[in-house]
Amino acid sequence: MQATHGATVSAQGANCRMGGTDGPADIIVAGGGIVATINATGGTSQTINTITGAGIIFR
Repeated sequence: MQATHGATVSAQGANCRMGGTDGPADIIVAGGGIVATINATGGTSQTINTITGAGIIFR
């Protein structure tokens, strides 16, 4: 799952895992995206709840 170029994605409670374990390609934010993944499974491309130039992933 990916949010790029200012997109907002809500994946509440979703299984975002690409494989059998959490990895940085599971939930990706780039280009100022916003992702809400409350109760979702999967790794993230950056530290959660931290605003960066790429955007933010809430968990």
